[in-house]
Amino acid sequence: MANASTPGEGTPVAVRMSTFDRLPWRRMILVWLSVAIAVFVIWGSWKTLDAKAYSGAAWRQFVILGIAQGAILALIALGYTLVYGILRMINFAHGEIFMAGAFGSYFFAAAYTQSGFLDRHPIPALLILFLTAIITSVGIAVLLE
Repeated sequence: MANASTPGEGTPVAVRMSTFDRLPWRRMILVWLSVAIAVFVIWGSWKTLDAKAYSGAAWRQFVILGIAQGAILALIALGYTLVYGILRMINFAHGEIFMAGAFGSYFFAAAYTQSGFLDRHPIPALLILFLTAIITSVGIAVLLE
């Protein structure tokens, strides 16, 4: 017994690990949760499709809106990552600045909807809304800086 010794002699006592102790529990739990979430999403989607609650056009719109929201969240996460990587501290001002730009653009969109401009000329109206959001966000960021 080269590794085993009595406690107190200064050399560690060899501990025999069982197969149960060596299992990658964290990975197994994450895989199980991922599968459960995927099954739940697929089951819920199937039930709503089967119930004819939404048409195919609505599902296409859900997918497009989901991709758009995911892209926005990915850009925000990328901004957090870049700021943290450079400064080594988290700056939570990004969300407030993005939301201020979104609210500024929302108020313009509400006015364009009431006037009918958004329905008559959607492309120029969207460009103006994007510019409004950008200008609002930049203006608030410069004022905060």
